[in-house]
This record gives sequence, structure tokens and C-alpha cells, in this order.
Amino acid sequence: MPGKRLVPTATPAPKRYGATPSQPAPCASTQAAIPPAMPPTVATICIPTSCEALGRPGTRVGGVAAVGGTGAGTCAGSFDWSLTIASLIGRPRADVHTPCLRPRLAPTIMPSQPMPEPKPTSAVLEARHMTVHYGPKLALRDVSIYTPEKTVTAVMGPVSSGKTTLLRTFNRLIDLAPGARVSGSVVYRGRELYGPGVDAGEVRRRIGMVFRTPTPFPRSIGANVAWGAQVNGVAGPADIDGLVERSLTRAGLWRDVKDRLNDSPGVLTLGQQQRLCIARALAMQPDVLLLDEPCAELDPASSARIEDLIVELKETCTILVVAETMQQAARISDVAALLLEGELVEVGETKTFFTRPRDKRTEEYVTGRFG
Repeated sequence: MPGKRLVPTATPAPKRYGATPSQPAPCASTQAAIPPAMPPTVATICIPTSCEALGRPGTRVGGVAAVGGTGAGTCAGSFDWSLTIASLIGRPRADVHTPCLRPRLAPTIMPSQPMPEPKPTSAVLEARHMTVHYGPKLALRDVSIYTPEKTVTAVMGPVSSGKTTLLRTFNRLIDLAPGARVSGSVVYRGRELYGPGVDAGEVRRRIGMVFRTPTPFPRSIGANVAWGAQVNGVAGPADIDGLVERSLTRAGLWRDVKDRLNDSPGVLTLGQQQRLCIARALAMQPDVLLLDEPCAELDPASSARIEDLIVELKETCTILVVAETMQQAARISDVAALLLEGELVEVGETKTFFTRPRDKRTEEYVTGRFG
């Protein structure tokens, strides 16, 4: 259905979360197909390579005129939106020209099949002797780690130690990186994630991810939460309002935005935008939530709210988080791990990790001798 808005706003029966003039509707220049395991709905969305492009007066993104000022979709710096889109809807269609996408964003499409329903197990995600390369560069070397059910596992380490690569490997966003190769075994509830016939889009629905920089879509607050769930058939038209409210409530944002659901996310603070992105991920009803330094760009008060939220969310899903500081890891995690130059140095129960580390490098790291 190229060109058709996912959340129509036309009278006589306007949808609650329709696009407004200040929130450009998705364009048809980039189209993504829903994986075979999901309802055969085709979504259209413009994927700009820079958030600034959405805020420059007079510019056009995929044929849609951008709004001026600091309206919807405007933020500082640039961000590759394709990762956020991929975390919600899987992969681009191979039979459609996609000028908005960089060449590296067209992964090979393999025959797919539905993933089995999750089975109770103590290890939800597990890497066994996993090694990751970006071309000739080694990013992770022989990593073996698992995440216990309904716990928070915090990964620490200096810059460029492989923390983000670890997260992206677990939900197959690594597929979109040029020259990336994964060897070893990556298992989700007993199923090999890189085995033949495994659908990457379905993997990303079950294993959600929230990025370091808040990345709300240039749509209304309500539509940000509803869009991915609608595209993937998680909720029907009659259930979408309830899903939006539940997701925003779980993210601790409902009271702040319940009367502004049709406003642009640009009216929210950075901390609120990050909780909106968490609500968007929760609307997909993930089994695992990956958080890549979710408080890195937030003020202390907003960071504290995100940390409290992480502790609350582990009651319903398993969480793997890249912690900005050792203090944050000590506050929120049940299991702590240290990565150094792509090597997993140590992993264990958080209290033991900090008070009785087994590896001398861990002791030096937690005592501040380096890092």
C-alpha cells in the first residue's frame, strides 16, 4: 500500500494519533516489508540520514516538505535512523528501489520462518565463543556470556571495547553494518539466532533496543508508540489506544503526556524523549530489552528516573544494558560484566564483581586505575 498513511487523519472519523501538519507523513521513497512471520502489511517511512534535515525550513525529505524551527523531528547532531526503523520493522524490500537508504542498509534476505514461542529457561540470551569482525577489524573475541531470566545485566568497559557491538549482535542489527561477520553461537531461548531460516525482523521484535541518543520519529507522541505495533500487527485498531496508554504508563510517561498525545515529541525534554523511545520499544511487547547507555545524554534527575524504570521493567522482561559508569551498574544491575578491547574479562553477580573480582584487570578497573 505505498503512499497510504498508517494512521489516517481524514474526516469524518479521524484517528487519535494521526499526523498533523507539523509532523510530516512517511514518504513512499523507502518501503519496508513485514517479515513473513507477521501479517502481510507493507509500511512506508522516510529514513533520513540526519535529524537536522527534518528541521531545515524549505528542505524536502523523500518528497515531504520539512517544517521549520525546532518542530517535530528536530534534534542536535545526526543519527542514522535506519537502525531505529530496523529495530521495529525488520528489513527493506529487495524489489523496490530505495534511494533514501545507504547501500549498506540492504542486507541479504534469506528464506525465513516464524520463531518459536519463548520457552521458560534460566538463560534467555546466550553467546558461546562469539567473535565479531568489521571487515579486517576484530570487535569482539571469543565472548561467552548469558543473561538470566528477568534480571538486569550491566556491561561496562572503556570506549571502543565492544559494548554496543555486543548489543547489536544479540538483536541482529549487526546485519546492517558493512563487512560485519559473526562466528560462534548466539542463542535466544534455545534457538540459534544466526541459523538458516531465522527472520531478523522477528528477532528484533522479540529483542528490542533503545539507543544512546533519543530518536523519536517525526510524528505525534501517540503515533510514535503506536506505529511499530500497528505495522507488525501487535495490536489491532480497537486495541491501539489501550496499548499506547499501557506502554506510556510502564515507561513512566503517561501522566506527563496523556493530554498531549497529538503534539510533537519536540515539546518533550530529552529525558522524556528517551522514555518515549522506551515506551515505543515496550509497545512491541519484547521479551528482552537492550539499552545502549540510555542515560548518557540526560541530566541527573532524568537519569535517576530512567534507572528506576529499568529496575521496574525487569519484573516483566530481561534487560541487557550498557552502563555509563560503574556506580550506575552497581545501582541497577543483578549481573555485571567487563569488556576490554573486545575481550570479556569477567562476568558475575554484581556484589561479588565489585567486592571480590577474580581477574586483576577487573580489580584495576573498579578501583579506577584505568578506564
